Amino acid sequence: MTQHIINYLSELIKVSLIQIGLNEALVNEIVRAILIILILCISWIIYKIFQGPLIRFLEKFTSMTNTEWDNILIEKRVLHRLLNFIPLILIYVLTSFVLNGTDLLIFVQFVLNSLFILVGMMVIHSFLNSLVSIYSKTSIADEVSITPFVQVIKLILYFITTILLLSLILQKSPLYFLSGLGALTAVLLFVFKDILMGLVAGIQLIANKMVALNDWIEMPKYGADGDVIEITLTTVKVK
Repeated sequence: MTQHIINYLSELIKVSLIQIGLNEALVNEIVRAILIILILCISWIIYKIFQGPLIRFLEKFTSMTNTEWDNILIEKRVLHRLLNFIPLILIYVLTSFVLNGTDLLIFVQFVLNSLFILVGMMVIHSFLNSLVSIYSKTSIADEVSITPFVQVIKLILYFITTILLLSLILQKSPLYFLSGLGALTAVLLFVFKDILMGLVAGIQLIANKMVALNDWIEMPKYGADGDVIEITLTTVKVK
């Protein structure tokens, strides 16, 4: 269906250009350029509709529900970023028909694949932020904080995203980069020794419930005391 529509538009534009007196080779390039511009315009309109009226409708709809998690998903922009996949998929499918057999198709698909990876990372990142917000409203949140564990997942997410982008840019399998990390492990452990020790200590701190939010702690050695207001991956904030 899509192919037939594109072929029909191509022939319609081609006939109009040939009647002007342009040669066939130039006509084919102009037809491709016009179709690409048309695809981008349609995708931009869809993006604006999704990020405008549709999101406003979802905001009103979630505000009328009795649940809190759907409001948080909107607030943390999970749905905003998830909807970005639609115009990207549209561009990917339509350009594969228009640019089929050309060198430009390889470049366009490379750019789109990179955007797919980045948008996917942003969606997961927003979802993790939503998860923390939803969990913070539960009764157990004051006793056990999941923020350090979520931050670990985010670090893994950034690492995977970087590997995928490098594999896409250099046209190598992700396993190629993972196999080369063994030689760098010792160096990375030495450079990030303090961060890793803080990470392990933070996880033990949360897992063993040694400190919880709103606890009062004192450090006479440094003349400091106060309420615990935040427990993160490597720090405990005290007010």
